[in-house]
Amino acid sequence: MAKPKNEYANIGDFQELAEFVGERFERVDRRFGQMDRKLDDKFGTVIGKLDGIMKGMEDLRQENIVGAEQLRRHEDQLRDYGARIVKVENASA
Repeated sequence: MAKPKNEYANIGDFQELAEFVGERFERVDRRFGQMDRKLDDKFGTVIGKLDGIMKGMEDLRQENIVGAEQLRRHEDQLRDYGARIVKVENASA
């Protein structure tokens, strides 16, 4: 492909260069495709397991919210019972 310095490039030279560059890009594209598949294989299972962990954490968070609401209701009931007991004790004294 190297030409003596006194010759100018012609259309054929550019076509040859375009073919060469196209082949290189195809090789690079195939290589990236292989690497992408390898990464999918390796990290696909990790991401799947992380999804399961995140689901478990979300379930625990929901359970915690429900438990906190129930605890608040019980505390309110205990305060009400305490107030009623004080009233009954005061009335009988």
